[in-house]
Amino acid sequence: MQRSRDPNSISSWFFIILCGIFALVYSYCLNVKYNNMEQKIYECTLEIQAPINNVKTYDGNEDDPETDYEVFFTYSVNGKEYSKTDRGTSTYKVGDTYHIFCNPDDPDEWITWTDVNYQDNAMRDILEFKTMGIGCIAVGIVIILFKALRRKRNYGDHNKP
Repeated sequence: MQRSRDPNSISSWFFIILCGIFALVYSYCLNVKYNNMEQKIYECTLEIQAPINNVKTYDGNEDDPETDYEVFFTYSVNGKEYSKTDRGTSTYKVGDTYHIFCNPDDPDEWITWTDVNYQDNAMRDILEFKTMGIGCIAVGIVIILFKALRRKRNYGDHNKP
């Protein structure tokens, strides 16, 4: 007689543990990105309101209907002019200002106001993925141990005379 496969078998809980490991790896990647941005925020201290010279729009598609905007802006640091471009979903038009922070020692290095604001929420995302990962791994291990002990006890009961 063939035994039917139990959907709550131990192997399904290994999948939960695997999801937890994935969440921890993803939180690590977010943490690396967070630390890199923290370094840029520390270095890019010169606040600049750069005038926008040109804007290109890219209409979305069925998969991603949101319109992207590519902004072209210029700014000057120590008498040298820099022309840069950035792309995002915020609406801009020629004549608006683009709020950036650049590194006074290397004006080619810059971050946007949006990057700085996102950083405030990034740690929350990291903590959520770490918590989810640890929770999945802990629940998976506890249930696997519980099921293994129950199987061992049930197997032991069948072998008694």
